Amino acid sequence: MTGKIHTGIALLLLMPSLRAQPQQEELPVETVVQVGHTYEIISYDISLDGRYLISLDRSHKVLMWDIASGRQIREYTARLRDGGVRKVSIDKRRNNRIYLSGSSITDIYDIKSNRRIGILNNSELDGKTQTNDRFTVIPDGTRMEIRDSQSEKLISKLRGYATEMGSLAVTAGGQQLLVSNERPVMWDLKQGKPAYRVDEPNEMKICFSPDEKHFLTSSGGKLTFRRTADGEADFSISMPQETKVNAAAFNADGTKIVLATTMDLYEADVPNRQLKPQKPNALDNVIHNITAVITCPGGNDFIAGRSTWNIYKGAFDNPFALELKRTLGSPPLDFSFSPSQDELISCGAIHNMKEYTFPDMRLKGPYLQREVVSDYDYRSCCYVTDELVAGGGTDGNIYLFDAKSRAFLKSLTAHKASVVSIRTSPDRSYFYSSSVDGTVCMWNARTHELIATLVALGDELDYVIVTPDNYYMASKNAFQGIHFVKGTQVFGFDQFDLQYNRPDIVLSRLGYSLPDQISLFRRGYEKRLRKMNFTEDMFSTDFHIPSAKILNKAALQKTRTDNKATLEVLAADDLYKLNRINVWVNNVPVYGVQGIAIDGKEGNEINRKIELSLASGANLVEVSCLNEHGVESYRDQVELVAPESRKKPDMHIFSIGVSEFADSSYNLDYAHKDATDVAGMFGHVNRHNFANVYTHVLVNRDVTRSGIVALKEKLKNASVDDVVVVFYAGHGVLDRNFDYFLATYDTDFSSPEKQSLPYEELENMLDGITPLKKILLVDACHSGEIDKEEVMLADASATREGTVKFRDVGIKVRGKETHESAEINQLLKLYFADLQRGVGATVISSSSGLEVSMEGDDWKNGLFTYVLKEGILNKKADENKDGTVTVSEMQLYTNREVSKISSERQQPSSRVENKQLDFVIAYGYD
Repeated sequence: MTGKIHTGIALLLLMPSLRAQPQQEELPVETVVQVGHTYEIISYDISLDGRYLISLDRSHKVLMWDIASGRQIREYTARLRDGGVRKVSIDKRRNNRIYLSGSSITDIYDIKSNRRIGILNNSELDGKTQTNDRFTVIPDGTRMEIRDSQSEKLISKLRGYATEMGSLAVTAGGQQLLVSNERPVMWDLKQGKPAYRVDEPNEMKICFSPDEKHFLTSSGGKLTFRRTADGEADFSISMPQETKVNAAAFNADGTKIVLATTMDLYEADVPNRQLKPQKPNALDNVIHNITAVITCPGGNDFIAGRSTWNIYKGAFDNPFALELKRTLGSPPLDFSFSPSQDELISCGAIHNMKEYTFPDMRLKGPYLQREVVSDYDYRSCCYVTDELVAGGGTDGNIYLFDAKSRAFLKSLTAHKASVVSIRTSPDRSYFYSSSVDGTVCMWNARTHELIATLVALGDELDYVIVTPDNYYMASKNAFQGIHFVKGTQVFGFDQFDLQYNRPDIVLSRLGYSLPDQISLFRRGYEKRLRKMNFTEDMFSTDFHIPSAKILNKAALQKTRTDNKATLEVLAADDLYKLNRINVWVNNVPVYGVQGIAIDGKEGNEINRKIELSLASGANLVEVSCLNEHGVESYRDQVELVAPESRKKPDMHIFSIGVSEFADSSYNLDYAHKDATDVAGMFGHVNRHNFANVYTHVLVNRDVTRSGIVALKEKLKNASVDDVVVVFYAGHGVLDRNFDYFLATYDTDFSSPEKQSLPYEELENMLDGITPLKKILLVDACHSGEIDKEEVMLADASATREGTVKFRDVGIKVRGKETHESAEINQLLKLYFADLQRGVGATVISSSSGLEVSMEGDDWKNGLFTYVLKEGILNKKADENKDGTVTVSEMQLYTNREVSKISSERQQPSSRVENKQLDFVIAYGYD
């Protein structure tokens, strides 16, 4: 089924171009976590203009997608009236309506406003829709590919990053939340992130042992006891073949378990780690599905529900002598005891939630709404407090009732598909709900307000926690699953990440973190703002920004016949003069980091036609403008697909290494060899996959500032699909302002600013060139970015240890070594993506800004270069074993191995990463 989180707020920063369109101004910006479908897709349709796709899965969940970006735009709550949504379609005449059809009636929604605007009988729908023959949709379970019907070229992949959620349980301390899905996840609410994920799938409801040292999972014919501390299995008990465990209940001392299974009731002996032989039930000899089980107060008895619609009471000492207590109108699916433990509720089937006195099981009455609005079932129920009862519906809603009068209070729009579990925190301050839509919601038990939504993404324990007002915290690699939507316009995560990526706010809302921890995250956020030259005032409603818009977006064909495109861009600012227009293709500033200059005499509104060269395949094109005060607009974007080039691209290698210096006291042993080795390596492994491999090597006396700068001229005829590699090996030098320079042959090491190459000039070799795929590798001391706030001058250090020489000269620095600054820097690495785009290249440095880089006789190279060669020539960096090495694989390998070999004294870093372009850097091997 589909899943994704929308949390809406009023747009804080409105573009002037939107002010002229009041209907757009009313639409909120929404943080969207791309959970995706978690059930099989059964119906879909594409709009006539090819911009949108609507999809439906077996859980009745409907998603609307932006085809160009492959992103979800919005979700529609499952409607179970009239048999649920069975088919989805888009009005091809108006192109502004979608139809969600049941067995006899159809709901109509307006695409832009997301409002339901009417209902049709299905017979009235005839003639309003027609098939879009331009595209072929290929569903694959929960994912889809869209291809051009004639050429069969891939246009877009539509997918989510989460899986179906099962039951949940809360530890007695309230700080841990265990949620079952394909592989159960333990959430640490104090830290605001998952603690671990279980390696195996689970089919049963989550169940803790009485001492909470273990919890149970079941799959593959076994019942497994897992340690709560780390999720690892302690031992397992085999189950009979074809028996699935639905739920389990422990007795008071944890020595016995009754198991509700699809093949009747079983008992497990925990000390002996074995399943007891099943005895015939005294009531009948027919096998029945035991649907639910719960331990009674005191821990000696249990309540069980069967598919016969009956509720039974049993004793752990004699579990097969069941006593029939109640007969319902449907199988009971969940039980919950009141806080006072003298009342019990059960739920199941259509509006069937009932309350009984305990222990006599006298029926007190049903929980009923005043009006039946849809044919939902209850799959879960919970006594939230003494005053509040909650029922989870298969329509995705949570229904709240007064526990004393059983009167209906309200429904909460919680999820987009069936709510499978509701549980309360031990102190009854919060309650939690999980859904097959892939999400977990945390609620305030007193105000009934949504606090946050938790989503585990992918297979690597990535996660997002998002609040209703758009703030979120996430693992660094989870940002592929985060974006923003305003109306039907999709923005990448980096468009608003600086404003809404707020772990300090999220942890404060969760309510379990210590004030010092929240304060640390707050200071980390403030430091991030300073690094980006931003202030919180810029997020206020009074802050003025210009606007940029691609006027011919609709006219641009997504699938193009060549690699050229012309954008018509409108830049406007009704208060200040415009300064420049920026254009990116796949995160690369194609007109350079300074963009396209605007003459101040051109006025406050400028219409420009901008020519682009597109790379083969998908091209994410973005535009923005800046006014005279340096304030940037939101980025407008369009995705264009260019055909594969018939000509192989070229590779351009610029390799620079200097071991000999005019001042020979600073000579190195292997930097010049690094340069020749790297050039030869890339040329060798790529010679069959490029039309030409152009190699330009500068070593020793030829390494001058003017000589390096002149190399850029050799790229003037390069093509957009070409690959450019720039490598430098030698001394990295800091001046007294902590500015960074790369040593040339004639460097004055006492005043590096006189003859050395400023780092920015090396990076400038890659700025404004036609190729999009480019990488810069630097094997020199201090090559990682220096945080000037956190460094100070240091005493001189040794330049050699045995056979290892350090490429360390000039000013010596060290960190200010405060525990707090180290923690803040670590938080910045773990929770905040780098939003600096730079020249669009990925820059990999051999060491951090505070570290030296090593070379040695054992390696016959610089350490970083040695590892780079090992990773590529010996295929060690090929993490997925597909015969190629990508930039990200090379980055991962060098980071890991250099750190390991140097005992963490030298740790490579990335000054800038272009996550939009992870391309192959080494192809073939002989």
